Amino acid sequence: MESWRIGTPEKMEPKGEYLSGIAYITWNNLTMTKEVVSFTEADLSNDINERFNQLFKAKNKWTVQEITPYLINLTTHRMNVNALLTKYARCSVINGIKYYNSKHGK
Repeated sequence: MESWRIGTPEKMEPKGEYLSGIAYITWNNLTMTKEVVSFTEADLSNDINERFNQLFKAKNKWTVQEITPYLINLTTHRMNVNALLTKYARCSVINGIKYYNSKHGK
């Protein structure tokens, strides 16, 4: 994140939302910093079960805002992102924030 901030023009502020569908931000406990991890939606499987496996392998817990860009192309008029998460993921609330993780994983 610091490298990204340094590499941008003075009046431009790097924001996580700019990475939607191309990368995610994670916390590194060793360095106590946020890190940007390249993870493009186009590289994920079109099979819904495999896509969820890939998502939860990359990151254990996702917020709705973080995971939506990776699921939006799989939605239909009957099955929106929230319905996909309800069917294929498990919900938990930590410190008032709703997270989704693997239904069959750890």
